[in-house]
Amino acid sequence: RFSLGRLFLVSPDTDEVMVVDPAAWTLEQSYAIGKGLQPIDVLLLDPHTALVACRASSQLLRLNLINGAVTPGIDLSVYADSDGVPEAEALATLNGRLFVSMQRLDSKSGFPALPPAVGVIDFAKGIPVDADAQSPGVQPIILQGTAPNGKMQVVPSIQRLFVKSTGVWMDFGGLEMVDLMSLQSQGL
Repeated sequence: RFSLGRLFLVSPDTDEVMVVDPAAWTLEQSYAIGKGLQPIDVLLLDPHTALVACRASSQLLRLNLINGAVTPGIDLSVYADSDGVPEAEALATLNGRLFVSMQRLDSKSGFPALPPAVGVIDFAKGIPVDADAQSPGVQPIILQGTAPNGKMQVVPSIQRLFVKSTGVWMDFGGLEMVDLMSLQSQGL
């Protein structure tokens, strides 16, 4: 991500978030997130704080960009499958809400345990929003495609979120469109 004049990179292999000066192309800072957490996306909240999505954590982590402290941020366990981890993939924001794409894979087999989804978080309260009031509990936006992979794109003018679904063998994938007013997938 490019934010506040700096480039923020995540490395799931080394469990780091790195900050690069894009003008000099030099590493300014490196933050250890936690062994085995597999950070996959970072979102700046302000010049001193970032949220980090990790594939191997049920929490969005809060990263202090001044001292490098990593603390629990937002609990996503309500969206997890039976292994307790929703496999967060990407973060996006619009109108006071945070959207978190989730693969929801079984940690042992690597296959889907629940349909892929987008969790909706009320930013001000830091709590999940129920996307389906007809079903019991707090429900995410259920996606129709395969597990999301990579960044999401919000288009504010039409209140839509586009989620990349690259597909798997014998599945072509595509872009899935989510209506952010109704919190429903519009399909691939």
